[in-house]
Amino acid sequence: MEEAELNCSQKLLENKINTISSQVDNLQSRLAEKSVVEERLSNRVNMLRNNYEVLTRKYQETKMSSSAKIGEANIMVLSEAVQPEAPVAPKKKLNVAVAGVLGLMISVFIVFFREFWRNSALDNEESS
Repeated sequence: MEEAELNCSQKLLENKINTISSQVDNLQSRLAEKSVVEERLSNRVNMLRNNYEVLTRKYQETKMSSSAKIGEANIMVLSEAVQPEAPVAPKKKLNVAVAGVLGLMISVFIVFFREFWRNSALDNEESS
């Protein structure tokens, strides 16, 4: 009789263990699902937080640039620009005069340099 009672209580305990085991398996699978959802939500929160920080920085930059433009708005125009009546063209006479003077200066420099070169060559021949 005791053996029958022990067998009966053993079977009841095994049934409870199986029931609890299936409940634990069920809870573990739900926990895994919830963990995945929690990780996705955490990633989403981090991404949104980063977006918020970037947008806040951009807002501050825009605010600073607009305040800089306010300083430009204080400029007063005293007179409008006047369009010339005749088109601006190269001044041929001035260009020719400058080229002539420059050519004369270069030719004088070349003459002096050649004379210096000849004198230094003669001095080298005499000292040798």
